Amino acid sequence: MSAIFWRVCCASEKTRYGSGCGSGCTTPRTNGGRGGEPVAVEQSFAALLRWVVRLWQSVDGDLVLALDATTLRQTFTVLSVSVLVGRTAIPVAWAIVPATQAGAWKPHWRRLLRSLKGSTGHYRVLVTADRGLYARWLFKDIVACGWHPLLRISAIGWCLVCETGQRWSWRPYPDRSGAAGGMDR
Repeated sequence: MSAIFWRVCCASEKTRYGSGCGSGCTTPRTNGGRGGEPVAVEQSFAALLRWVVRLWQSVDGDLVLALDATTLRQTFTVLSVSVLVGRTAIPVAWAIVPATQAGAWKPHWRRLLRSLKGSTGHYRVLVTADRGLYARWLFKDIVACGWHPLLRISAIGWCLVCETGQRWSWRPYPDRSGAAGGMDR
């Protein structure tokens, strides 16, 4: 993906900056089809998001980012931040971590969010994530970026209505069978 990004973003910005974009990305090199030098793609995440935002045409002024963790063949897990466009997600930042090795994702998510902060232009940014990714520190980090978290949380807890100070308990919706957890239609 970094090679495609370099061709699209950095090559187009070469004329503007003289030597490439200011994100520090480098020309991908290959070694006769046998791999090549590692490319520090993390330095290109902000430029990639700016490129997507530049092409973005939002009717309501919103830009929606999705945080996702996908495990592939119990080999590695991809932590990704993507821009949601219709039914498609365009990845703009990612980290790849071993799937079965113990370790926290917190430093990886923090690094990804920091790398994108300030790259969203004038849009109101809504950040979505599944409940498996909810953490108080993640909520605070999203707010620190100036974005609006829309994180799915478990049924245990409450919400506070700021205007009135009233607390509401979360109540699971019954599904058609009467079991908790689904939505009543």
